[in-house]
Amino acid sequence: MPLGAPERKAVLVVEDNEVACRVVTHILSRHSYQVDCAKDWREAIEKAGARRYDLVLMDLQLPEVDGFEVTRQLRALPGYTGIPVLALTANVTPDYRSLCLRHGMAGFLAKPVQPSELLEAVEQVLKR
Repeated sequence: MPLGAPERKAVLVVEDNEVACRVVTHILSRHSYQVDCAKDWREAIEKAGARRYDLVLMDLQLPEVDGFEVTRQLRALPGYTGIPVLALTANVTPDYRSLCLRHGMAGFLAKPVQPSELLEAVEQVLKR
């Protein structure tokens, strides 16, 4: 990276649907974010343990362990206590949105996520 260039923010996308992960990666990469995907909770914990991310996009309906539990495990890692997590889910009821906020998530995006909504949410969370 050239001197004086802004640091690229690193985003971990935890999503078991490969196509959805590729779409999110494509959108964010085109806007200068460094993006890694994890297909399940094990891979998410492994990747987060190996590098520091600025933001996590979390699918809430993962196999084996839901996104709420993965978020709890991520926040137990050194340096991840306050990591912002944006929930990604097809369950868009007001109660579910409230549940996300009670679990300390920074926001909530309905799937399928629209590129403009994704970018706006990511930018807003990273400004905090």
